Amino acid sequence: MQKVTILSPVHIGNGLNYPNYLLVNGKKYRFEDMVRATFHRNSKVLLSPDFLDKIASTKASAAGSAKQEIAKVIVPNAEEIKTIEPEYEVTISAPKVNQWDINEHMKTMNQMFIPGSTIKGYIINVLMFDVIKNNQQIRNFFQRNLNNKNLIKNVELEVQTLANQQFICRDIMFEHKPEIKLISRISKKGPIPILFECLPINATSQNDFIVWNKIDLNLEKQGFKNDISLPFYNEMVKRIRNFYSLFGKMNKDFLLNAISYEKVFIKDCPYSMNFDKKSAITQLELIEKELHKGKIIVQIGKNINYIAKTTGHAYDRTFYVNNFYQFFNPGMDPKIKGAKVATPNKINSMNLVSNSMSEMYEMVPGFMEIEW
Repeated sequence: MQKVTILSPVHIGNGLNYPNYLLVNGKKYRFEDMVRATFHRNSKVLLSPDFLDKIASTKASAAGSAKQEIAKVIVPNAEEIKTIEPEYEVTISAPKVNQWDINEHMKTMNQMFIPGSTIKGYIINVLMFDVIKNNQQIRNFFQRNLNNKNLIKNVELEVQTLANQQFICRDIMFEHKPEIKLISRISKKGPIPILFECLPINATSQNDFIVWNKIDLNLEKQGFKNDISLPFYNEMVKRIRNFYSLFGKMNKDFLLNAISYEKVFIKDCPYSMNFDKKSAITQLELIEKELHKGKIIVQIGKNINYIAKTTGHAYDRTFYVNNFYQFFNPGMDPKIKGAKVATPNKINSMNLVSNSMSEMYEMVPGFMEIEW
C-alpha cells in the first residue's frame, strides 16, 4: 500500500481547455448545465444556426467578440444560477483569471487522477539515471555513440520495453476538487502566464499504485539486437527487484541534482518583477532537507523543467556541456540559422506558480511525496 501527498500544485493535462465564462461568482459550472439553465429564456438564440455555428467554430482559447457573444447567451442570471450545482469553488482572484481560459487536468468520471504511465515514466527515468551515473560500461556506450542516435534509441527501446514489464503502475485517483492556478514560464524576459486546473497542495491518495510482476523472462529468447542491451537490462532489473531498498537513494540523487539547476536559474534570472525568488528558493531548500531525511519526493507534471525530465545530468558537467547540442539539447545547435537555442548546463526558463490573490510567482510546481 502506498500513499501520495501533493506538495506543490500538479497539473497533468488532457489537452483540453474551457472558456473563462464558465467561472461565475467564484464557482466553476459545466457548460451543459449553464445552457440548460438559460434555455427557457434564450431558446431561440441557442437553437439558431448562427449561434450553433459560432459555438462549433469558436475555439475555447479564442478571444474577442465571438466568445463575448456566447457568454451573453449562456451565462445564467442571478435566479437561473440557483438552479444548477457548481463543479467546484474557485479561490483564485489574480487579475488574469478573467482574461484567459483554463487548461483542464486529466479526469475520469469527473475525478482527477495521475496516470500510472506518468509514475512509471518517472521511475524508469530515475533508474536509467542511476545506471548511467554508476555503471562505467553503460556510460561509456552512450559516450562512444553520440553520433548514432538511432542505435541509442534502439537500445533504450529494447531495455525499457522489457523493464516496463517488471512492474505495473496504476492510475492514482483523487477525491479532491481542482484548484485553478496561474502558472507562468519565467524567462529572463519575463512571464508567459497560463491558467491550469491543478491537484491542490495536501491532496492525498492511498492504494497499491505500484505492483510488481516478478516475472523471469527467458532473455535468450528475447533476441536482443545490441550487445549492450542485456547488461543494461540486467542493471535495470537489479534495481527494480530491490526497489524499496534502493529507490530512495537513487531518487534523492536524481532530484537533488535537478533542483540544483532550478536554484541556479532562480538566483541568476535577471527578471525580478512579480517574482518572489526568496520564497521559491526556500521551498526548494525545504525539499532538499526532506530528501536528505530519507523522504521520497518526486517532481512530475506538465509544468516541470527539462532537466527534471532527462537523464542527461547523470554525466559530469564537462561532458554534458561539450555534447549538449549534439545529444542532450531539446532544441538545436545555435550554429543552425533560425534554430531554437538552449544553453548547455542551464535552465533558460522555469514554470512557477503565482499566489492566488495577485500575480506574484513564488512556488515551483510538480512536487509529490510517496510513502510506502
